[in-house]
Amino acid sequence: MRKLNFLIIFILFTSINLFSQRKLSIEEAIDISLQNNHNIKIAEYDLEIAEQDVKEAFSYALPSVNLNSSYTRNVILPKFVFGSGGFGLPDPINQFIIDAANDLNRTNPFTQIVPQDPEPVAAGLKNALNTTIELNQTLFNYTVINGIGATGIYKKALEENLNSKESITVKDSRVAFYSALLANESIGLVEQSLENAEKRFNEISILFENGLVSEFDKLRSSVQVENLKSEKQNSETNFQNALNRLKITIGISSEEEIQLVGNLEEFQNEFETIDKSETQNEIIDGNYDLKAIDLQIEVQDAFVDSEVANYYPVLNLFANYSYLGQSDDFDFITFDQSAVGLRLSWNLFNGFRRSATLQKAKINKQKAEVQKDLLSKSLTNQGEMIALRMNTSRKQIETGIKTVKQAERGYEIANTRYQEGVGSLLEINDADLALRQSKLNKLQAVYSYLTAKAEFENLKGNK
Repeated sequence: MRKLNFLIIFILFTSINLFSQRKLSIEEAIDISLQNNHNIKIAEYDLEIAEQDVKEAFSYALPSVNLNSSYTRNVILPKFVFGSGGFGLPDPINQFIIDAANDLNRTNPFTQIVPQDPEPVAAGLKNALNTTIELNQTLFNYTVINGIGATGIYKKALEENLNSKESITVKDSRVAFYSALLANESIGLVEQSLENAEKRFNEISILFENGLVSEFDKLRSSVQVENLKSEKQNSETNFQNALNRLKITIGISSEEEIQLVGNLEEFQNEFETIDKSETQNEIIDGNYDLKAIDLQIEVQDAFVDSEVANYYPVLNLFANYSYLGQSDDFDFITFDQSAVGLRLSWNLFNGFRRSATLQKAKINKQKAEVQKDLLSKSLTNQGEMIALRMNTSRKQIETGIKTVKQAERGYEIANTRYQEGVGSLLEINDADLALRQSKLNKLQAVYSYLTAKAEFENLKGNK
């Protein structure tokens, strides 16, 4: 009864564990990776910031309205002086009155009029209120115009950067998934060889007991079984490592159990021959990094124009309205005033700073053009090498199909020869190893082609 209960519990636990496993296809792995990838999230934040930069740049072309209000308590009233003395009138009028009066009194020098020293006169009242609303509108500022264009181009560059991150993520996810499939299918090849070796060992053990084979054959068969068991353990470890790398790549917890859906053979219909000239054109036209650096060159060109714009004047329109009040006892005397006008500012010399920043902007543009040329050549070389890998792998797959058939036939012949007593166990082991190796070589060729194609799609700007 205890054994039965234990068996039931074991079956239930195993069923729950299998049920809790997530079945993961390559499409699902890619979708999860696109959602979880940190580089994509950072690129998305950069793009959101760029969108706000565009709004900020455009705001400089819109009117600015400011409201200011103040209350002042004049502890000591402000004072001012009328001219240089006399009658509190402007200096020329003062002097005219003094000269005229002196001409009338020339006969009596004691009645000459002497200018008085100027005295300060208090102005204003104890309490003052001032509320002003002011509007400023840029009518011409070439820097603002270029700034709007530059931020728009920069936003497009960050969009291409986001596309690049997504394309790289898709490529990395595909490669990690293919690696896990290869490791998993390698276990299957070893398991098939182990199953054949165990079956053969059981048959040889029976023949040995009947005195039909030597002890050496039995020992050799046993050693073969143990070697394959050890090889299977290594393959399972490699698969677990590949599975963990896949989890890290797509951004899921290492604790989560997943079951891969599909096998490498399913992707054989994707095999194609790659033309080098077409490869170069597709990469030049579609690569996201090249598109991004093209836009960076446009941004640098806009920066050059912005530095040139610093040589131009700036023209603004302004308008204001003020409401004022003054009093000694808070019974305010109120009045208002308003003004409109144009304000022109033009920096004529700033110590050669403008020419230096302009030259820096031109150099940065030239630098970006050199970087584009270098990137273009590098991507073209990568494309040629990837196309060569794909074509080589495709030929290896075609050869591998034939080799597997030949190895299967060789294994059948070795088994038949041994059963008829004209062959040896060594021949069977060699034939089994050749069959397993030929199947593994074919799988590795498929894996090599698929990973190269994933890299090629990334270079072309596909996701």
